[in-house]
Amino acid sequence: MQITSWQDFAGKNVALLGAGIENLALIPHLLAAGAKVTVADRGTRPDFPELNPSVRLVTGDKYLEGLDQYDIVFRIAGLPVATLEEALKDLKIRPEVSSPTDLFLALSPCQTIGVTGSKGKGTTSTMIGSILKASGKKVVVVGNIGHPMFDCFKDLERDSFAIIELSSFQLEDLSHSPDIAVILAITENDHLQPLSNQNPNYHASVNDYVAAKAQITIHQTSQNHLVYVADNDYAISIAQVSKAKKTSVSQLSKDADFFVDQAGVVWTEGKELVDLSKLGLRGQHVFLNTTVAIAVARILHCREVDIAQGIINFRPLPHRLELWIAGGSTKGASFDELARVVSKSTVKRAILIGQEAAKIKESLSHFAQNISVETPKTLAEAVKLAQKAAKNGDLILLSPACASKDMFQSAADRGDQFKRLVAEDQES
Repeated sequence: MQITSWQDFAGKNVALLGAGIENLALIPHLLAAGAKVTVADRGTRPDFPELNPSVRLVTGDKYLEGLDQYDIVFRIAGLPVATLEEALKDLKIRPEVSSPTDLFLALSPCQTIGVTGSKGKGTTSTMIGSILKASGKKVVVVGNIGHPMFDCFKDLERDSFAIIELSSFQLEDLSHSPDIAVILAITENDHLQPLSNQNPNYHASVNDYVAAKAQITIHQTSQNHLVYVADNDYAISIAQVSKAKKTSVSQLSKDADFFVDQAGVVWTEGKELVDLSKLGLRGQHVFLNTTVAIAVARILHCREVDIAQGIINFRPLPHRLELWIAGGSTKGASFDELARVVSKSTVKRAILIGQEAAKIKESLSHFAQNISVETPKTLAEAVKLAQKAAKNGDLILLSPACASKDMFQSAADRGDQFKRLVAEDQES
């Protein structure tokens, strides 16, 4: 069943496997198209808003039984592909399997820009959006960043741009790729064990993890674009098999299409394009991710003045990167390399929370002895400690480097609580 328009769902029996926000955002579109919709979730009392009365609900441990009654099923990112395949393997009539991400890429009326990598996806996606908005373009930033893709689908026009932050779990079974794919640095030992009982998906090996990331470009053609970090072996290996037009970004090689030096000066075609430090940015990781965003903007013919304005809009004032709040639930990762990077930054104090606090603290003790460390029990305590220690002009950065499921409902919930805590302090 090849889905080419919403009309293809008319009269079809559709199951949304998992009551996550991406699946739930599909419901009004499917109902409007004339589909019969079932939401199936393993929880006995899934935590989601009241559903349309016409939507059937299946809950409990047997929610994946009887899938042969559906024409198409949508897999939520937290449902392992292998688990779904096990439920489908003995069926005589097998439904079409898709996902909200794949459907969005198939039906989007506008150009799509997908961003993936192990770290920095949200920042880079948002930076691209800021630059494109400064260029006068219509932009939405959606995906793993916490904004469901189909919540904004009706607002998209042919001249819009949809920027999608994509996790490996959203990518792993795609049959479509974005018009412009972005691959940031990919690190080992990420998502190699389940995040939690509520989010059991994980990758069996590093090779599986990298293969999932590669799906962002596998279905591209020579008419599409791939922007990748050329300092990362995994990103390079993916780029080598891509059919798209390639744009390389590097902090190490001046031969890259876009090179950013340690001072934050971005070069392309042997000419200086922009000095990021003069626009208030600090930190090597910020320089690299911003240069990736600039590369995307240049592909879309954004002017230098608009690129600069977009960067200013994203971070309007210079700050000293002093206070870092991190930690959360495990992804099975080592924090040694992170500690090495942090040791060279302007971070002076690390405030660590969650299951991984002790592990991060241990890595910092080996590779970043210059940084003081505190381990409060809650995010609220962490914010209070940071605010008490901060001086005028300091930046308090929430950059967890971990999953969120030990203390929060989602990464978006973690961010929302952080913003609320900061706002409460400003009001008091």
